[in-house]
Amino acid sequence: MDTPQPSPNAPQPSPPDELQPGDFYYEGEYLVFTAQYLLRRGYCCNNGCRHCPYRENDYED
Repeated sequence: MDTPQPSPNAPQPSPPDELQPGDFYYEGEYLVFTAQYLLRRGYCCNNGCRHCPYRENDYED
């Protein structure tokens, strides 16, 4: 199933102003955003985020 892609000219919602507890964790040297943060951000960035709530992916939690 293809994920609908936003129009390149469509305005993107602004990211949340501040990170809140539970928005991310560290995995080694990498900061990993959680679904909690990604939902507040409001859109899929198509970067294959591990916890993306907007599309199916093949990452294991």
